[in-house]
Amino acid sequence: IGPDGIVGNYPTSYPTTGSSPTNPGDGSNSWIAYIGTTDQGLYVRKPTYLSQMVTGLTGTQLNFRAVHVHPATADLPPNQHHVWAATADGVSWSTNGGISWDNITETTLGTPVNTAGDSPAPAAADPDNIDLCFDPQDANRVYLLRTITTPNARAWLYYTDDYGLTWNNTQIGGF
Repeated sequence: IGPDGIVGNYPTSYPTTGSSPTNPGDGSNSWIAYIGTTDQGLYVRKPTYLSQMVTGLTGTQLNFRAVHVHPATADLPPNQHHVWAATADGVSWSTNGGISWDNITETTLGTPVNTAGDSPAPAAADPDNIDLCFDPQDANRVYLLRTITTPNARAWLYYTDDYGLTWNNTQIGGF
């Protein structure tokens, strides 16, 4: 009879535990974590230290909404990771693991299409930058989700086929 009073084929002893994962703690880059904040940019955690990586970020570019390592660069050494972030100001990206940044402003992202026919139409700076992801079939394609809640709830999927040089968008919600 099991602890809940139901008859069944229950084990009579606890299993033995296997070996737990180890942290080499030797300063190698065997693991690394990128931690985006909502007001101070990016922190990078490696086995031996935590450091803030904000070179090239100012003002609302430090307000991260999402941060992701491009999967095509995840197996490279950390100083070669391509880190992308949706920020309060647009999109920021780094090709050297967050050491320095390039920024794509909301103006560069462009005005969202107005499929819903809102009047006035939303401006480039109106939507909030929510999250981004990468196309598993095309390493140059990056997607960005942008939304507004007032005056009407709307959502747009922004995308680039040239790794951030030019952006297109389509309205995906709030029709």
